Amino acid sequence: MNPSANSKKYLIIGTTLIAIVIAFFLIGLVWTPYGINSTDSASKFMAPCAEHIFGTDNLGRDVFSRCLAAARYTLLVSFAGVAVALALGTITGLLAGYFGGLLDKDD
Repeated sequence: MNPSANSKKYLIIGTTLIAIVIAFFLIGLVWTPYGINSTDSASKFMAPCAEHIFGTDNLGRDVFSRCLAAARYTLLVSFAGVAVALALGTITGLLAGYFGGLLDKDD
């Protein structure tokens, strides 16, 4: 497999994952089937079914509703990480460009 085909495969996988997170975020803005912290002791550890698409956890909370709510925090942390990296990279680049370095030649 040549490197460009491998890169294209990773691009498709990454784009698909980002699209899924964004779709969960958008759906979670307008609809969640259950409250994210509402518990139902009779519904503990339910397997995925029509009522609970992703099933329930050990407290009877709907996992799908919690995934929809978690998507907003995933995007928030992702954008914050990119913003911090952008700021630090810009500052580092500006300082390196202004002060120069070991590889700069004085002619």
